[in-house]
Amino acid sequence: MLGFRSMTFFIQAIQAPAIVRFEFDPSLDSDGVDNDGDGQVDETDEHPFSPYDPSPHATMTEVPPDRPIRIVLKDQALMAIPEGPNPASIRLQLDDTIYEPGNPHITTSKLVERGVLEAVASFLPDGGFPAAAAVSLLVQGGDLSLITDPPPAHARFMRDERITFTTKGYGKAAWEVPNRGREDGRTQPTSISLALRGSATSDGTPLLAQHFALLDTNTSHQHTVLYVQYPDIGQPFAVVGWTGIVGGFSGMNAVGLSDASNRRSTATRPGRGQRAFRPRGPCTACPRPLLRSCGRCSRLAPTRPATPRSRARARAWPRTSPA
Repeated sequence: MLGFRSMTFFIQAIQAPAIVRFEFDPSLDSDGVDNDGDGQVDETDEHPFSPYDPSPHATMTEVPPDRPIRIVLKDQALMAIPEGPNPASIRLQLDDTIYEPGNPHITTSKLVERGVLEAVASFLPDGGFPAAAAVSLLVQGGDLSLITDPPPAHARFMRDERITFTTKGYGKAAWEVPNRGREDGRTQPTSISLALRGSATSDGTPLLAQHFALLDTNTSHQHTVLYVQYPDIGQPFAVVGWTGIVGGFSGMNAVGLSDASNRRSTATRPGRGQRAFRPRGPCTACPRPLLRSCGRCSRLAPTRPATPRSRARARAWPRTSPA
């Protein structure tokens, strides 16, 4: 059942929009600069970055600041007409400025290539891009089809994609400009867990919260599932994990004992998306035996040394009433 649910959510995810290419001003084809950092100057069709692939450094350099950028998206699953990316859902963030769907600086249209419906967004901020600067652009968008299970009905949203480019006069090669984006306090958050008890809650009931909605470029939360277990021996408990994973990232048992693993985003490390955890131990396997067997904090001491170590792990141990 877990494997089936895992594949279901995976299929839903791959049907979300994906970026086909970025198109910069055609003048880059003849400006005497190696704009894309591939060692070749003034190639034919140097101005489109196609096919798009995430890069740890700048996608393009020495871009005219007064010319728009075109972004072409399509469904990864090659959905046929009329499904496809929704042009009205495209949302952009230029450094720390957000451009919501419908903003007059974003012009959208539809395009059919090889029988596939694509969405095109042309973007130029008011006054143009900053001159002689490194600029980061974050792209978000959903598709035209709706997922009804689980409710409420919602579109499939792509993972956030960010590129960095430089405008004329910046003077650095592509590999000299890291694609880090801005520390805006929103788009690159850390995983956070919080446990409260006693007078810290409205009725004294222990509470556990965990937030990693924007981790892994806004995809981690799309595959979460809540498991509630009533073991024959021990405390009933609930854990939050991913479909296809028997363990959990956070959980609480019937007497309020809580445990959480604070994940690190794979987008912040080399080879992003390849590994979610360091190979020190299966930290997602820890919550279940602890929550099932422990009814008070005093019982945690003997179990903690035996649990697998992981640099990604942080625990919240709220004191509970004796069980």
